[in-house]
Amino acid sequence: MKKHSLALATLAVTAVLVGCKDNQTPTVVEVPSANESLPAQSATFQIGERASGEITSQSPVNLKDGTRYQVFELKVSSSDLEDGNLLEITQRGALNGTLSLFSGNSLLATSNDAERFSKLRSIVQGESVLQVVVHGRDINSFGPFTLSSGVLKVALTLDTSKLNSLPLAENGWLDQEPQLVRFQVEKAGLYRLNMASQDFDTFIKLEGMGITLENDDGPDGTDSQLVTYLEEGEYTLTLQSYGEGAGLFSVSVSEAPLPEGIELQNSGELVIGEAIQGMLMRGQNVYELDVQEFGLYEVSLMSDEFDAYLELEGEGFFAEDDDGGEGTNAHLELELAPGRYKVVARGLSDHEVGLYTLLANRLD
Repeated sequence: MKKHSLALATLAVTAVLVGCKDNQTPTVVEVPSANESLPAQSATFQIGERASGEITSQSPVNLKDGTRYQVFELKVSSSDLEDGNLLEITQRGALNGTLSLFSGNSLLATSNDAERFSKLRSIVQGESVLQVVVHGRDINSFGPFTLSSGVLKVALTLDTSKLNSLPLAENGWLDQEPQLVRFQVEKAGLYRLNMASQDFDTFIKLEGMGITLENDDGPDGTDSQLVTYLEEGEYTLTLQSYGEGAGLFSVSVSEAPLPEGIELQNSGELVIGEAIQGMLMRGQNVYELDVQEFGLYEVSLMSDEFDAYLELEGEGFFAEDDDGGEGTNAHLELELAPGRYKVVARGLSDHEVGLYTLLANRLD
């Protein structure tokens, strides 16, 4: 866990001279010495109570970024822990602010500022006195605010000490440092891996059986998702935040059955006028296209799961496309002479994975 100090940086001199002119006695202004901190306003409240404050031009200054702040002490009692283990603190009011939670000099949590009101959550495990710091979001952020707090009971079911079997669906708590989850695939197939959190931007990395895949933002905002073909064997999934976030998360690994009626063809003949459903599993899939007559043709590679890239190669001929179709789909439209052509379906990067449709048509 990274250590962060609440103490503000102070100036290394004890006095400065102001308004000094020739033959005049200088005015001495006292400045805090290097071992002193600027005073911080403080108040104490307990879980379930409300606290109020206001960031003004007289509030202490964070000398790192110039924002103003106010410090509160939050007392956590044993009776509070009977009701739950997840502490939630919310800041509301006119202040455009952010929250930080400390235990001594250790940073426990920061607020998720994607929401309208600043909110943070942290696991509490015993009686303690915590420091809640309310910051202005920038140097121009001032105004009154209120703090509310409560506890929720959550079951942290993820066990990172064992080799997990599938399907896997667990809840965990990320405390700054990444967590490693090992799991065993007993049957080769298509799998979906998800990590979701309301507290931080998730990031996952999958390693094992010769593959390395990672994802930051899947289809659901800042949650992470991988859909990939996995061989039988042992894999390690690294769970972490994209940045320095911490908080509650869920993780799942399960088979992702193909939509009904879909049969995969990852190589072979691409027949003009007949669509092919394929699965890209890193690298590329190669097909053969037989053109019988000279004419105008189109070749399209379409996917909702990766950025499609298409290559068409023949004798003395080469064409390629990235985003010539709708969105990130690939599309080629060109005149072709009779002959055999190689069609390469791949992603923009070497790590792309997902279902796709490949289609060739004659246009004239």
